[in-house]
Amino acid sequence: SSRINVAASILYHIGSNEEKSTNHERVLLSWRASLQIMETGIREALLNLKPGLQRKEACIERCRLSNIISAFLLDFPTLSAIASPNSIVDEIAFIYKSIRAPKDLELIKLQMDSRTEKSTLRFIGFRSLELLLQTEDSVEGISNQIAIETTMTSLPRLLRQSPPSFIPSEHLSNYELNNQHYSSIIAGCAPSIHRCLTSSVHSIYECLGAILASTLVQDLQTNQKTIFS
Repeated sequence: SSRINVAASILYHIGSNEEKSTNHERVLLSWRASLQIMETGIREALLNLKPGLQRKEACIERCRLSNIISAFLLDFPTLSAIASPNSIVDEIAFIYKSIRAPKDLELIKLQMDSRTEKSTLRFIGFRSLELLLQTEDSVEGISNQIAIETTMTSLPRLLRQSPPSFIPSEHLSNYELNNQHYSSIIAGCAPSIHRCLTSSVHSIYECLGAILASTLVQDLQTNQKTIFS
């Protein structure tokens, strides 16, 4: 049953296709990959056998761990839209190989929960800026010069990842230079927060683009009136 659960998690992420022949190929790919994953896991469990633990018990523990990992992977959105089946299989196989005990998975969950909390707070900041940039005729819009200037000043800081406390002050400039994109902040957070934050960032850039375009048109019209007056 452990191999079936592994195959199910793989098939879930590589997705199905309208063509029956393609679906058949993906089922076979999932089934074969699950065998390799299980064999690798059992082999490593036997090679790292704990003192006093029988080989049979070690295999059972590994199968239980595989079931836990499979259930964990099913909690995520499918990856079929953003990656090829083979690359997805490789990523999933790496996850099964990397997690060697239930405590490893618990640590991953704690880190993901922490990322979700930080991303939620970051989303509140982005959402506030997004509302400031809405037009005045909208329900929540406060679009004015001060709001625009404040947004442009605050946006680069919000998009950067805050440096960890252990980074020495003399290395902060290099750290900030290599951690500019906001996606490094939200990696590992809950999918719903990821979607909301990404949508908010895109909306802010769209609003700023529209505001800048409107400003350029107004400046151009002002210059033309000055020239012909």
